[in-house]
Amino acid sequence: YMVGALTEILLNLRVFPERMRDNLERISLGVWAAPQVWLLLMERGISRDVAYKYVQRSALESKETGVHFSQTLAQLSLAEDDPRTALEIAGKEALATCFNVLAYIKEGIEHIFARMEG
Repeated sequence: YMVGALTEILLNLRVFPERMRDNLERISLGVWAAPQVWLLLMERGISRDVAYKYVQRSALESKETGVHFSQTLAQLSLAEDDPRTALEIAGKEALATCFNVLAYIKEGIEHIFARMEG
């Protein structure tokens, strides 16, 4: 029964990509990209703890001010004793990659299809 019900749901599923993108950007203010930014900062030599606290503080700042997460990362300094921003540490291109929705979900989609095929 459950397989049949799920099949019916999936066959009739309507997806609105533009609405989804709008929700990701407008409603979340890009905070969904926080884990990728955290990993990127660690790849650039920032300690796990400092990177985590910075990303957490930046995400909260974005939510409180209504400023997109990417802009907050370009303005907020890493720490009191380190005035660099994530933009200065990682670079514009690498930071922009963190906000690429398709790159973020690609691995998950591939995994799902691989399990369905195998």
